[in-house]
Formats: sequence, structure tokens, C-alpha cells
Amino acid sequence: MERWGVRESVCGVKLFIRTRSITETQRGFRCEQNQQEAPSLNAIRRWVRQWREEGSVMCKEPPGRLSSVRTPDNIARVLTSVRHSPRRSARKHAQALRMSDRSVRHILRMDLSLHPYKLQVVHALSNREKKVRLQFCHQFVEILTENPDLPNKLMMSDEAHFHLHGTVNKQNFRSWSAANPHELHQHPTYNPKVTVWCAVWSRGVIGPYFFEDEDRKAITVTSQHYTEMIDEFLSPDLPPNSGNL
Repeated sequence: MERWGVRESVCGVKLFIRTRSITETQRGFRCEQNQQEAPSLNAIRRWVRQWREEGSVMCKEPPGRLSSVRTPDNIARVLTSVRHSPRRSARKHAQALRMSDRSVRHILRMDLSLHPYKLQVVHALSNREKKVRLQFCHQFVEILTENPDLPNKLMMSDEAHFHLHGTVNKQNFRSWSAANPHELHQHPTYNPKVTVWCAVWSRGVIGPYFFEDEDRKAITVTSQHYTEMIDEFLSPDLPPNSGNL
């Protein structure tokens, strides 16, 4: 890449203003500067354009790296805003602070090590329910004192419903097309499903057990069906020395 100094640039501008010709400017440049080479066409045009726009042919220093928005002052501003309104979105914080959403998110994650946690939905407990649960805990501690082997005889069980129609999550399904294909996924009003029971205890897993009728069709889990499952499936499957559950 060619590189000419200020003296050569001034000479090139003067020659072009006087001759109005790139070729004559290059010829005159060789003579006045006693050079075998002359500036290129683009170099002469750049000198002239810079002189007309800025009144100088001095080469500007290339701009340095822009200062980051993540300054200590901005970090402190974001921290104060978050502490004042922790449930406000990052976009709302950016609008209030007159900063870009990208910068605020970088400060939240990289400088403040914050993470957007989701709201957890839990079952509400009344004061009576809390007292009953606390009472049960005290009673269970007393039982463990008398029977330390009880945890090995405890069993945790649950049921799960499995739909048989092939559920499609439309949020994860996309179809690339120039026009809307109007693709539909049909499912019945009453979805066929099967209910499965399973239990876990210190000796392993018991099950699965399918709640079905004689024709192997899914049935609703009722107290009667649950009792039949315990008598016909669970009790015979327990080892003889398992003791009282």
C-alpha cells in the first residue's frame, strides 16, 4: 500500500487544482518531486476530497476502540435500579436508564452475576395445615427412635397419565415455506390415555402397574381400584420378611 507524506499530498492537491487533470498531476508530480513514481488516481482523489471537505490533507489517526458502556458508574446505576425494582424486565431497566437493552443485559450477567429466576408456584398452606405437618414431623421422629429400621420399609409411590394420541408441542414445531401451508394437527376431544402406577423403596422399584379393566382398557383410579391394586399386585410382590409398611 502506497504511503505519501504531507509535502507530497500538498503538492498533488496544488497540481490538480492548477491542471484539473489526474494525468497532468501525475506528470507534474514526478518533475517537482523528482520521483520516478507518481501517486495513484485514488490517492490524488482522496487528497483533493479531504482538502475540500476538511481544509487539510493531514491524515487523521484511526479512531481507537470505543469506550465500553460497562463503566463503574453505569454498573452502579443498573445495580441500584435492580435493587429498587427486582421484578422489572431488563428492557424496562434499559428504558429507565436510557441505555441499550444489550448493554444492560451484559452488565446484569457479566458484571453483577445476576440471573432471571422464574416465579415458582407452590401449594398454599394454612396455619392449621402447618401445625398438622409440624405435629406429624415430631411424631415421626419419635417413631424413628423406637424403630430405626423404618426408613428401609417406607415406600414412595405415584401415578402418571400417558396420552396415546401423540401430543405435538406447536412451540417447537416449525415449517419453512414461502407461503403459509396451514398445516394442522388434529386430536380427539377425549384423548385416550393410560394410567401407570410405580413405587420406589430401599429395595428397588415396584411396578409398573397399569390401571386397566378386563379388556385392557384404561380405567379411572378410584379408592376401590387402588385397594385392588394393593391386594392383587403390591402385597404378593413384597418379600416375606418386609414387615409392616
